[in-house]
Amino acid sequence: MTRTAQSGFVRIAALLVLGGCASPGPSATTPVAAPGPVELRRGIDGTQTVIQHGAVVTATVDARLQPAWTALQAAYEDLGIKVTVRDPMARQLGSEGLRLVRLAGRRASYYVDCGSDLSGPIADNARVLVTVLTALQTRSGGTTDVGTRVTAEARYRGSLEGVRDCTSTGKLEALIVQHLEGHLKS
Repeated sequence: MTRTAQSGFVRIAALLVLGGCASPGPSATTPVAAPGPVELRRGIDGTQTVIQHGAVVTATVDARLQPAWTALQAAYEDLGIKVTVRDPMARQLGSEGLRLVRLAGRRASYYVDCGSDLSGPIADNARVLVTVLTALQTRSGGTTDVGTRVTAEARYRGSLEGVRDCTSTGKLEALIVQHLEGHLKS
C-alpha cells in the first residue's frame, strides 16, 4: 500500500471512529447509550490492528441521576475495582486494564468466558485483563438507566500463545447494579 493510500485510509478510519463516538445529549426518553468508546487494540506491530467493543448490559434503577451516581462510585469501591476512568459530566465510571483474578469471592471464569483447555477454564489459568465502563442516564419518572460494558482478554502465563479474547458472562454487570442498588437502599 502506498504512503498516500495509507494516509487516506487512516483519515477515513479516524472519521468513522469519531463519527461513531458523537452522540446527542441525553434526554428523558432516550435509553442509555453505549458507555463510551472503549476499544481494545490488538495485533503484532506491523500487522492489522483489531478493534473490539463489548456488548452493553443495561438495567434500570429506581433513583434519580445524582443519588445513582453517588451509589455507583460506592459500588465500585465496595468491589475493589480501581477507578481509572471518571467523567462526572457524562456520568461514566470505569477501569481499564483491571487484572481480574478474584472478585467478590469468585474466580475470573465466573465473570468472563475465555474458553477452556485440558486444565479447565482459561480465565482461571491465565492473566485476565478487564476493561469495565458504566454509564448512567436519566429517564422519565425518576429512574436511571445503568449501562455497563465489560471487555476482557486472557494472556497465557509463560506461553507463546499470546492473547485470547474473552466474553462477559453478564455477572460482573449484574454485580455492579446489585451493589449500586444496595447503596441506594441504605
